[in-house]
Amino acid sequence: MKIFTQLLLLSLFFASGCTRQKTFVPPPNVVAAFESRFGNDVDAMWELSSDEVYVASFVLSDQPVKSYFDENGKWNKTETSLLSSELPAVIVRTVLHAYGGKSISKAQKVEELDKETIYKLSLKRGGSITEVEFTPGGVILGTPMLK
Repeated sequence: MKIFTQLLLLSLFFASGCTRQKTFVPPPNVVAAFESRFGNDVDAMWELSSDEVYVASFVLSDQPVKSYFDENGKWNKTETSLLSSELPAVIVRTVLHAYGGKSISKAQKVEELDKETIYKLSLKRGGSITEVEFTPGGVILGTPMLK
């Protein structure tokens, strides 16, 4: 079941990237920056976002990842999809305490230039989804958003 879930997430991850814009090969300086950060054996699918940011979609350690670079090859951000079992235990405990009855439907680790790493979670109960951000120490950031 775990493999099926990962394959489903992976197919949805890449399908969402394919609908935006045709993929292409970014400039050499962007590719070099990507390879220095993730290695040259990682197969990435690239796109150029509407705000001129190069986005690499790839799989790392069996998890879908998106990484963002500017036109100079400067890394800006990386978003890694996680299974709930891969979250820090303190975050899971905070979810159980503060949002009892809601299950984690989506989890993401976000690393951003000049910012602390955060975890973004979608919590679901019935038809209600709440988006919540956490520090690695389990502290809730900002006001949770209902969707």
